[in-house]
Amino acid sequence: MKSEEFNRILHRVVSKSASKQESEIYETFYEELQKTDYTVDEKEREIIWFRIQKSMSLPKVKVVKWPAQLYRVAAALVLIATFGLVISKVLNNKSHFVEGEAFYAEEILELKLPDGSSVVLNEGSSLTYSDGFGLDNRNLSLEGEAFFNVERNEQLPFKIKSGELTTTVLGTSFNVMAYRGEVAKVTVVSGKVNVKNADRELVLTPNEQAIIVDGGLTKQKNVNASMFSSWKDGRLIIPDLPVDEAFNRIGRHFDVQVRFGHSTNNYKGCLLHGSFEATESMDAILEGLSFAYPGLQYEFTEGSILITSFSCD
Repeated sequence: MKSEEFNRILHRVVSKSASKQESEIYETFYEELQKTDYTVDEKEREIIWFRIQKSMSLPKVKVVKWPAQLYRVAAALVLIATFGLVISKVLNNKSHFVEGEAFYAEEILELKLPDGSSVVLNEGSSLTYSDGFGLDNRNLSLEGEAFFNVERNEQLPFKIKSGELTTTVLGTSFNVMAYRGEVAKVTVVSGKVNVKNADRELVLTPNEQAIIVDGGLTKQKNVNASMFSSWKDGRLIIPDLPVDEAFNRIGRHFDVQVRFGHSTNNYKGCLLHGSFEATESMDAILEGLSFAYPGLQYEFTEGSILITSFSCD
């Protein structure tokens, strides 16, 4: 916990502005404080403080406050050295704190995790990390797509569960695409990544990709890793995706439903490729795809895109 945050805390103590909930939390902290002389390092304090802010569902400008008695202010100062164990014990009390944290991205969302790692969530994606994240584990689950830049910690491997895949790293940057009902892909930008499913385990290095199709896990080499993660800059990237997945991506990008007409069954086995800037409209993108793939015909109906015809020719 940083000194300026303590200054704000003590200011609110003196002004007698602590809420009932905050006072109850303080009493628990203070009781534990009397029982221990345990100390933690600055990194642990930062992780614990992050979790407290999240668990209390308070805006970041607010902090845990202490009762107004001045003689207790001095005791609170001792908390700088002992804060870690006190809060760790309270975090285990499930009547005060919720377990884990979940995020859903309606648009591209940048997150800073308690362990110092950063995540960019793509539109329509959800991320959940487990209780104790950054303290005794670094386990997450992902549905959708995210780019991870993982802080190295050899004692706590960073694990992502996404459908049938489990991705494990110590410290690296990579992209995970795992939308429900679509082909799952893990693409490595830097470092080394372990990817496994129930039957196979792969080790990926930069510009390699793991793909799972119909339960089978395979490795692709010499892929353009930066292309697979350029969506985080707002661009719409279609990197040789099956037609249905490509249009699902367009639909997520513009928040519209995509439907396929009865005469589009011949798109099976076709791949779409395209790269579009963040400023391009849906009309412009569809027109561009129609030019590149003359067999594509579509129409707008009832707030959705209806693909009326498509062929690979």
